[in-house]
Amino acid sequence: MHRFQVAREDVGEKSLLVKGQQAIHLTRVLRLGIGAELFAFDNSGFEYRVRVSELRGDEVLCEIVTRVESKSEPPLDVFLIQGLPKSDKMELIIQKTTELGIKAIYPVRTTRAVVRLEGTKAGAKVERWQKIAVEAAKQCRRSLAPEVKQVM
Repeated sequence: MHRFQVAREDVGEKSLLVKGQQAIHLTRVLRLGIGAELFAFDNSGFEYRVRVSELRGDEVLCEIVTRVESKSEPPLDVFLIQGLPKSDKMELIIQKTTELGIKAIYPVRTTRAVVRLEGTKAGAKVERWQKIAVEAAKQCRRSLAPEVKQVM
């Protein structure tokens, strides 16, 4: 069954709202319609089994069928402080550590590193890395996606 991340503020008592890229993926890529069942998580430790009840362009309204506390998270919080590697190796590191259960990732600029991320380029990279972390969390059925911090 498909999994989607939603914002905490979009989860209500009996319904939730899937917005943005997640909603576009749900309706245009997967072509799921009214009545389709899926799982949603909101990075609070809860998972929701939901049924699509209304399509509104870039938003999908879902009725909550069940709400359960996730048991997929490790009991110990582990944080990764990672020096910036060459090329796209950071993406693989984020993906695999997310699958292992990491809580947060701190990219660090080191004195001997070849990679130099500054200003808007660093911000764009962090956004991309966060998306990779969310996708990896969806794939391995975690209910919490790790937070990728700004480059330090």
